[in-house]
Amino acid sequence: MIAVSSLLAGKYDEYSRLFIEIPFLPCQPDLHTAPGGRYLKAFHKGSFDRLPGRYEEIFAFAGAHGLTLHEFSYETGINENVVDRIEDYIVQIEIPVKG
Repeated sequence: MIAVSSLLAGKYDEYSRLFIEIPFLPCQPDLHTAPGGRYLKAFHKGSFDRLPGRYEEIFAFAGAHGLTLHEFSYETGINENVVDRIEDYIVQIEIPVKG
């Protein structure tokens, strides 16, 4: 997880938390739960060093459509168990939309 404020400041590798999806886990005080509501979702395929470019595209899209992104960006590797090359790795990016 990366705070949207960090991403907007160009700090694309300032991960502050680890997001792991755990089904059926009861809510606990020290656990973060992703907020409900609308999300802007994008996908990135390939090397992580190109992820900043994808975030720039996401923010440009959000700005052009009047969307305010907030809280955290959630990155999930969706094919990490089946790829042999980083060029084939796919990351799903989800960022909550305010309002």
